[in-house]
Amino acid sequence: MQETSSLITPERLDGTNYVEWSLNARNKIRGRKRWGYISGTKAAPSNKKSEEYEEWEDENCLVKSWLLDAMTKDIRSLFLRLSTAKEIWEAVKNTYSVDQDASKAYQLHCEVFSVRQNGGSVISYFGKLQKIWQELDDIDACIMECANDIAIYTTKVNSEWVYKFLAGLDPHLDGVRGRVLSTKPLPDIQAAYAIVCSKANRQDAMLGENIGEGTVMASRKMTISKKDQKCTHCNGTGHTVDTCFRLHGYPEWHPKGKKASHKEASSDPKANLATTLAFTAKSEHPYSGEDWQW
Repeated sequence: MQETSSLITPERLDGTNYVEWSLNARNKIRGRKRWGYISGTKAAPSNKKSEEYEEWEDENCLVKSWLLDAMTKDIRSLFLRLSTAKEIWEAVKNTYSVDQDASKAYQLHCEVFSVRQNGGSVISYFGKLQKIWQELDDIDACIMECANDIAIYTTKVNSEWVYKFLAGLDPHLDGVRGRVLSTKPLPDIQAAYAIVCSKANRQDAMLGENIGEGTVMASRKMTISKKDQKCTHCNGTGHTVDTCFRLHGYPEWHPKGKKASHKEASSDPKANLATTLAFTAKSEHPYSGEDWQW
């Protein structure tokens, strides 16, 4: 397999993204089984004229190229002349790492408190929190050996993460927030996220259906609006053949109906009333001045 110098990350180290860059570089280099050149376990042979040293130097230069090519031009120039991949790695770490940096930790904690969903997706909101928590983990490295203490500490941190995640959700997710909080024991952060995300997806699906139904209803109303109606009998607009007065006769309240002869009208008052009510019902609303031109 041909090795490529740009395999570490498409996002180059620019001095501000050390944490993500180093994590990605570590994964890629370990995946190629060459982490020993970074950790120092793959030491250079003492005999620099041996074939073993030549092979080591080739591998060392390959890992160096991965690291250097994953940096911006200005950053690369600072580490280009270092002789081993391990030296480059340590120099970058000492230059850009924020281990035990109180100001950086303070900034990240402030960001955690300020991040909220604010109408965005649950996925995006949770992603922002996770990124901050990962950076805090790198700064506040807590080394513990007792299994019980580790379990207690992990549970405590998880609870804090769940509380912060739930607190930043939008109000329409109050129901699922209460459901997660009432779960005993409190689920881990990934499980809590899965529950909330599932509920949010169902709500989005239901909202989409309601919007679709509303659109159909509006479309139907538009298709039956008087402006779009046309009579196939008289070619007039604003009505259909079912309510065309020229075909069925004018009701009593219509100006032309008052001029019509009594011979054309029914002798039965009840029939006239029934005809008037029928036309009024079909038209769905009282006729305006425009209707009189029918």
